[in-house]
Amino acid sequence: MFWGVMLLGLSLSVSGWALLFPFEHSLFSDTFALFSYVGIDVAHILGLPEAPYSAIQEQQLNSAWHGIIAVVMICLIFAHIYIGTIGMEGAFDAMGSGEVDLNWAKEHHSIWVDEVMSENTDKTGKAEVAAAAPAE
Repeated sequence: MFWGVMLLGLSLSVSGWALLFPFEHSLFSDTFALFSYVGIDVAHILGLPEAPYSAIQEQQLNSAWHGIIAVVMICLIFAHIYIGTIGMEGAFDAMGSGEVDLNWAKEHHSIWVDEVMSENTDKTGKAEVAAAAPAE
């Protein structure tokens, strides 16, 4: 989720910047030329005319790209909300109380459980874990 937001957010910001200043940037022409330089003909793959593009064509491509990336980000956010609430058993309760079941913690954060168990073993001399461990 983090990398999706970071990379797609950067792409959304760049396309939004190009939409704000339509006659100053030629992002698609430059990007397609860069791909052509390494041997990938993106314009041909997408069925577009060859670069360079006019300012109007750049704006059309920027608008389409901006809309597509925005819809993808919205879908990612909804998926994240679903998984964090009803899509994963115990996740919603963990957010509310800050505590998780030991089995849930082992399944999702086994390294953390091992660390907590070793700390409790060091302090008491025997392996001891509470029924509910605080979530990170």
